[in-house]
Amino acid sequence: MAITKRGKYWHYEFMIDGRKYRGTTKETVKSRANTFEALRIADIRNNGGSLNSRRAPVLRDFSNRFLEFVDAQAVSGQLDLDTKRYYHGGWKMLEGTRVAGMRIDQIGTSDAAILTFPHSASNANRALRTLHRMLRIAVDWNIMRAAPRIKLLEEHGRTALVESSTEALLLKHASQPLTDVLIIMMDSGMRPEEAMRIRKEHIFWARSVVLVPYGKSFKSKRYVPLSDRMRDLLRLRESSGSPWIFPSRRAKCGHLTTISKQWRATVKAANLANAKQKLQPISSDLKLYCARHTFATDMLAEGLNVVEVKELMGHEDIKTTMKYLHPDTSGAAAVVNRRNHSNSLHLLKAG
Repeated sequence: MAITKRGKYWHYEFMIDGRKYRGTTKETVKSRANTFEALRIADIRNNGGSLNSRRAPVLRDFSNRFLEFVDAQAVSGQLDLDTKRYYHGGWKMLEGTRVAGMRIDQIGTSDAAILTFPHSASNANRALRTLHRMLRIAVDWNIMRAAPRIKLLEEHGRTALVESSTEALLLKHASQPLTDVLIIMMDSGMRPEEAMRIRKEHIFWARSVVLVPYGKSFKSKRYVPLSDRMRDLLRLRESSGSPWIFPSRRAKCGHLTTISKQWRATVKAANLANAKQKLQPISSDLKLYCARHTFATDMLAEGLNVVEVKELMGHEDIKTTMKYLHPDTSGAAAVVNRRNHSNSLHLLKAG
């Protein structure tokens, strides 16, 4: 076991079980080179030397390889386009922080904990989830031994629901394909991207279900209910020559990928109509995604348990489901009134 200096860096050379190992430590200080050699020997004895002996890259350099991998996953269909955009956006938030210039094997839990990002906790968690994913991929690729725990900020789920009157107003002012996407989300709890990726072979007419074969996670693969009005609109769309229910000539993937502009235009038109009748505008908290949360809330109110709703929503963790549920508490007043009435009878008797 020995280290020698060649040019700028110290190099190691040693024998284990008759096999010679040698290479550069990429260190200019002898004591650090000795530490590197000792770690390399321990790694070979414990793990067969499977860990890459080269110095781990800085996060900024590693990001190129990571994003290329994300893009390749999206092309192969293993990752949906929204998740691809999510990670690309997460990296844009990270590249201006101090961790971008750190070696990935030196980034710890405390380094992530002091990162700050503008706007909401949900926005900050986008960057933190991206960092966590990058470090996990580095472990999978044997670039580093283990990834640190990245603690996310507490998020408060959206509280806005699509009430029946609001749904009617939106559908009145919406145009296609938003009209059909909104109905599908309200009646099945699908995510917007899941609705826009429905193919004809995903519809099981006799069983009254639609298969969601891909999504944000493994649990996203599931069957969702096929309501009567969904059946009607899907029958009409099935007659097209495309395998997609929402085909798009402009999108490379062949199907619709976004309806955000239509949503904004619909809300604006609905608010103008409300203003003319001197009615309250639609809450700015109401987003298209709230249709999915409304579905979950309605299913709970109709008697489904949380586990059943979790499966319909395609959540991995029941805590995620609980975040998006808004139980109807209107019946609680009646319970309180009955209690008070009972208490008042007891008080009268006591008097």
